[in-house]
Amino acid sequence: MKIEQNTINRTIVNVTEDEVVQSFKTSYMDAIADADREDLQSLTRAFAKDSELIDQRNYGRLFSEGSTMMILPPEAFTVLEDFFVAKKLLLQKHGPGTADLNELVILIHCKDVVINIAERDIDY
Repeated sequence: MKIEQNTINRTIVNVTEDEVVQSFKTSYMDAIADADREDLQSLTRAFAKDSELIDQRNYGRLFSEGSTMMILPPEAFTVLEDFFVAKKLLLQKHGPGTADLNELVILIHCKDVVINIAERDIDY
């Protein structure tokens, strides 16, 4: 994984598809291990649905449905948290329109394509 931050307030998270898949599997294994008996069935249904999206490379839907932290490597958590906190503070301090001065992009590098996830597509 590679994270870039430059002077035009653009944060780019570069991640490989293998890293996304590994993070997805690890996150669900941890969630299943910690689940109560009552939550196990709904969690395994969610895993099956999300696994199908992974197989289809429909990463945009996973991000938009709030699975962002389950499919990104842990190293990205602080970067995303810092980005969204800074953006919120900028909006509070300077008002509407200023939040657009910061941009977040997640690039998922697959073997044959790069999938671009724009900030507006991320539920965090």
